[in-house]
This record gives sequence, structure tokens and C-alpha cells, in this order.
Amino acid sequence: MTGLHVRSIDEGELEAFSQTSQNPDFNQRFKERLQAAIKRGETALNQCFVLEEGDQWRGRLLFNGSGELSLGHFEVPWWEEEQQAQRARMLLQQGLDLVRQQGAVRFEAGMATDVPNWEKRQAAYQACGMAVFRERVGYHWEAPKPPVVVPDRLQFKPLEEVGRSVFVQAIRRAWASSLDMDDQAHKGADKSNQDQLNSARAGFAYGRRDYLARPGWWQLAYCGGALVGLLQPVLFRDGAGQGTDNGTIFYIAVLPEHRGRGYINDLLAQSTALLQLGGVGRISADTDGPNIPMQRAFERGGWERHEQSWMYRVELGG
Repeated sequence: MTGLHVRSIDEGELEAFSQTSQNPDFNQRFKERLQAAIKRGETALNQCFVLEEGDQWRGRLLFNGSGELSLGHFEVPWWEEEQQAQRARMLLQQGLDLVRQQGAVRFEAGMATDVPNWEKRQAAYQACGMAVFRERVGYHWEAPKPPVVVPDRLQFKPLEEVGRSVFVQAIRRAWASSLDMDDQAHKGADKSNQDQLNSARAGFAYGRRDYLARPGWWQLAYCGGALVGLLQPVLFRDGAGQGTDNGTIFYIAVLPEHRGRGYINDLLAQSTALLQLGGVGRISADTDGPNIPMQRAFERGGWERHEQSWMYRVELGG
């Protein structure tokens, strides 16, 4: 497009780059997070791009990472209907070309149906050659609701009773033939980390979120003495490290030899009941698109489907 070009910013433009909204407090937090990320080596000024027209910035783009990149920020004036698609595509495509020249080999970015203008952003991804490699379906459960009824065919024993080593082995057994992509990629190993089991009550971090587990919440499920599955409900932690009234299910699984018998419904009911009794007002969780048994369990358990998300990827070469 005539008069438009994409370039990286210099240090003196960091303040202007951070003006991403009409909210001064939000912009200040954005700048502080960006400065901290640069200091930690998680991004760099030459990964902060603007779409420039004369002395006006028409869009901002931020990549995180080194070599394998993720999306930190992608902003174009979407309300300018006539030009938005071309501007979004130009900013993203030229930004990708520039980081490719810097040595980037792969770029991944997510998109969800609860993001404003998600269809337009998704179209920009696709126009730049990005393809879906993972789909997630989100569900939520919200109070007030009648007490959750848990079937009585399983016996539940807490982590504190069975011990950490038994719990770890149960998680590792659950990876086998799982429909979850994290498990297929052996990332399930992270979820059996002894440090998490040791610090569940005090709180722990996983990915970009902080969690807190109440005593007795993490349980193994047995049927006639045979271990059939496990559940790990948690609270989200706030910035002060305290539990909130929002929760999720960190991990839930039926062991391979016991799948196909509907036990996932019992595990989900028990997880939901524990969070409900703990005063949680909203529980959110998601599962992979191909994991139809888990989706059906959510729907049978009275959870509502609320969003769909995708992970996109493009190989940039080496």
C-alpha cells in the first residue's frame, strides 16, 4: 500500500510503542512488562515493529522469543473497514520477513472466539501462510447451581493419603494413548513435577498462570481397589498469591486400561463438587478439539461451551 512501510523501533520510541490503548494505567503496565521482557531476553527492540505512514503509526506488532517466536502484541486499527485486511496482512507478513532475516525459524500464535475481531485476525494469519496445528474447546461452570451429585461407584483418596510417588506414577500412566496433544508430546511430564506436588497448597506456576490447590483436592480414584484415574482441581491465584473464587481443573485423566467405561464423568463430577464446596463461583476448562469423550463429559456434567481457540504455526526456515 502506497506510503506504508514496516520497521522496528529504537529505544527512544518505547514509550510511544506502549501507547496501545486509551487507558494510561494499562499503557504504563504494558511498557513495564515490555521493558522487563527485554531485560530478561524474552524479546528485543528489533522484534517490536510498527506499520508507519508518514509520521503516523497505523499498527504495532511484537514478537516474543528467540528462534521460535510467539505473538506478544498485534494491533491494527480494525475499525477502518476498507483498509484493515491489507494493513493487517502487510504488518504481519513484513514483520515475519524481517524476523526471518534475524534468524527466526518458526512462529506460533493463538486465536480464540472471545478475542475482539477474531475472524479478521484469523484471516491475517491465514493470508500469511499460517496453518492450524491445534484446536481447543472451552467450557465453563458457574454458580449458583444445585449441589453436584457424584456417583458412588468410585472411591477417592487424596494425595496426602496415597503419597507423592504413587500420584506421580498415576499421572505418568495416564499419558499413554491420551487424546490431549500436551500428553502426546510428553509434556505431561511437567504435570508430574514433584515440585508442583510439594507446593500445591502454597501455590505454583505453570505456563503463564498461577494456581493454588486446597488440602485434599488432588485425588486418585479407585474401583474395587484398582486405580482408574486422577483429578487435580485448583484455584487461580491473584497477584498477591491468594486464591480467587475462579477455578479450573489442572489435570484429569482415566488410566488407559479403564477408558470407555464412563469414569471420566465421575472424575469430572468429583472435581466440580470439590470446587463447588470450596466456594468457587466460576470454573473454566478446555480440551483438545479431537477429544470428543472429554467434550461430552463436560456437556453431560452441566458445563456450558463458551469458546473455541486455535494455535497457528508457520515455518520460517533456518
